[in-house]
Amino acid sequence: MKTNPPAQTIRISGRLLDSDGSPIEGASVAVKLQQPDSTGSLAIQEGVTDRNGRFDFRCAAFKKLDLGLEAGDKRMVPKLIDVKGADVNIGDLNVVALIQTGAPLSVYQNTNNNASIGAGVQRPNLVGNACYSGSPESRQNQYLNPTAFSTAPAFTYGDTPRTIPCLGPGLANWDLAITKDFHLTEKVAFQFRAESLNAFNTPQFSAPVTKFGAVTFGQLQTQANYSRYIELGGRISF
Repeated sequence: MKTNPPAQTIRISGRLLDSDGSPIEGASVAVKLQQPDSTGSLAIQEGVTDRNGRFDFRCAAFKKLDLGLEAGDKRMVPKLIDVKGADVNIGDLNVVALIQTGAPLSVYQNTNNNASIGAGVQRPNLVGNACYSGSPESRQNQYLNPTAFSTAPAFTYGDTPRTIPCLGPGLANWDLAITKDFHLTEKVAFQFRAESLNAFNTPQFSAPVTKFGAVTFGQLQTQANYSRYIELGGRISF
């Protein structure tokens, strides 16, 4: 009597997290064939994530599968999985993004002509448009327009407002962390972790020099963040 060998099975597991790193419970997860089978069906496994955001499927090994994820009214782009007979674990991806505009800028004269009457600072006169357009990198040596100001004489206050209609450089930073679990035995697991701070290595600049009359007026002199950091780690649980 001839018997057919048992079908090879694979494991597909993972975890869904939101942008704050919190698990997404109740998200719909489906593993589907790219082409319908003999019954016209595409679905192999369907389910929802648990309270920890995890899903775990075991199904027959086909050459290529589609993994579809849906959380609430947000449908994520399906991921194509090339199956080669091993367990497939898409792991965890944590993203922390900080995006904000720059702060208002205040311009004062480098030379205070009112110091003799006890004034702590003196603003210049505003005679033109102080703002340039473009990225901070393209304006590093001239972020502000020096010809937009003129020196206020003694015993005058200068008509430049407390904050000019220009903002300092903004902030756009992305921190990423990827973790993947490997179950070595029934009781022993290994977790690999890769973290990257300032993942895209984007420079962030401090405010430009706002002392009118200084040689460096309007220049971006200081970087406000560090270059990209990458950290790799592992943990064994038993």
